[in-house]
Amino acid sequence: MSVSPSADTRAPWKRFVVATTTMLVLLTSGCTAADDNSTPGDSSTPSGPYPITVENFDGGVTIDKAPERIVVLEQDQAIEVIDLLGYSDHVIAYAQPEAVVDRPYLPAEFLRGGEKFNDGLIPANPGTISPEAVAALDPDLIIGPDYLDESDIEKLNATAPLVTTASGNDDDQEIVENTFLALGKTKKDAAAFHDAAVDILHNYGESTFGSTKLVLDYFRADEEDLGSPNFGSKIYFETGLERGPLTAKVKSTGESQTLSWENFGDLAQADIFLIASIVPDETRAVLEADPRWADLPAVKNDLVFYQGDPELETSTSNPLTPLGAQHFVDTFGAQLAERLHAAGLVD
Repeated sequence: MSVSPSADTRAPWKRFVVATTTMLVLLTSGCTAADDNSTPGDSSTPSGPYPITVENFDGGVTIDKAPERIVVLEQDQAIEVIDLLGYSDHVIAYAQPEAVVDRPYLPAEFLRGGEKFNDGLIPANPGTISPEAVAALDPDLIIGPDYLDESDIEKLNATAPLVTTASGNDDDQEIVENTFLALGKTKKDAAAFHDAAVDILHNYGESTFGSTKLVLDYFRADEEDLGSPNFGSKIYFETGLERGPLTAKVKSTGESQTLSWENFGDLAQADIFLIASIVPDETRAVLEADPRWADLPAVKNDLVFYQGDPELETSTSNPLTPLGAQHFVDTFGAQLAERLHAAGLVD
């Protein structure tokens, strides 16, 4: 495991999480005999010893000992936890599909071209894992997505315990929690990690927006139609931004909806637009050709952001983790604050 330097130069959130985790380990290691009935993963469970059982959506998996050869498939939030807990040296491979961008805040060894990155484990799109390539690495723990084919899940579990999510809903926080549990920590440790991320976003919102209520709508669009609203990542709404009518509609139903141009008027209620588009230039041309576009408040105030624009890194798809939150604040958050001040919407 990696060793922290004697002079603690880590970011404040990292010092907070490490301190909280250390405190919880000390507390739980002193459990009385009455605590022996605690179930693995319970907040009162000690950080060891193994074996422990982690509950996945398709059943529990048992991890017999502290893992020494870990493979992580697509779950960048798990890498952040692994690095925090000092297990980076035990990761033998990390993989992402070609279309997924690197998280620049992760250690360089986990970025494309880094010694831990293995582009042979996921041949194509998300979820297209090569179980045979994973098995050839001889891992003793696999952390991966819950949307794999059943046959691939079965093959991976035959190689090593596969940790995914408890619900099967591809939930970032569940991957974080199950990663903590698989590494011998507790749900309280995972909650402290989550709270550190939320605190970063709350502090940004309070310092940037103050008491000003601002509405953000997030929708997908392309050159053919207005697209569909998407409530997407939780990360921007944890800052205190409110959901616009399009985003709120999808959030309430839980289902994406195709929008017609008749919905265009709803956009007038949003202060900020975040537009997901594979081809931002073409999307921009279609939107700007509509005579109603120029009259929208967000357009007048230069508060339209195109996710995927190479000149504007929005980082809005970051997971709700401390590093993901801080990167969001430093990139999209900084640009948003600058434009809000220029528009006179915040002090």
